[in-house]
Amino acid sequence: MKKKIVALVAVMAFMLLSACMITPGGITGTTKPILCDETYEEIGPVSGYAWGALVMGIPVSLGGPNLAMRNALKKSGGDAVMSATVDLLQIMLGPVTIFKTTVKGTAIRIKKK
Repeated sequence: MKKKIVALVAVMAFMLLSACMITPGGITGTTKPILCDETYEEIGPVSGYAWGALVMGIPVSLGGPNLAMRNALKKSGGDAVMSATVDLLQIMLGPVTIFKTTVKGTAIRIKKK
């Protein structure tokens, strides 16, 4: 009986320490500056994501906005993302936090004038 109570308390504590959260990030003009002697061509809509994890606040797997943006651009062959939005999904399970960063926007190719 004592083992069942300890197991129930452990499960309840784990449930109380668990959570899920979606954080909308920001919107940016472009992820790479366009200089005055440059112009750009829109390629089309892109999105990319990256996963990461923390154990007791220590990163064990990195995945943030930069990696998510690179993953989005890999598919399109663009140089930058214009009108980019970033969203962060965090799943907290006790001492472990798993997060997914998503970047969406329009891929552009930068050219010299």
